[in-house]
Amino acid sequence: MVNAMPFTENDYVRLKADPHKVGIVVGMIERGPRVFVKVRLPDGIKQWPLNHTELCPPVAEEPLDLLRDGKFSAPGKLRQTLAHIRLTGQLADTVYSME
Repeated sequence: MVNAMPFTENDYVRLKADPHKVGIVVGMIERGPRVFVKVRLPDGIKQWPLNHTELCPPVAEEPLDLLRDGKFSAPGKLRQTLAHIRLTGQLADTVYSME
């Protein structure tokens, strides 16, 4: 069954539920009836269920397209991005935003 997989080695894939998590396919394994994709991420190699994984598009998607398709990142990533924006702004803006 692993021979008929939709991904090949070195394809860029992401989690359907969290498009922010992107990695490179390094292989696939079967565990009983389930198939997992081995994905290289910055923090190591992880195994994602095949049905939770999708191929990344060849060109970057627009934020409005992701919103329309209902593809959101995790709430923690939003908090991290907002904190980064606040901390990289001008000092006065940062102080005023903290009230």
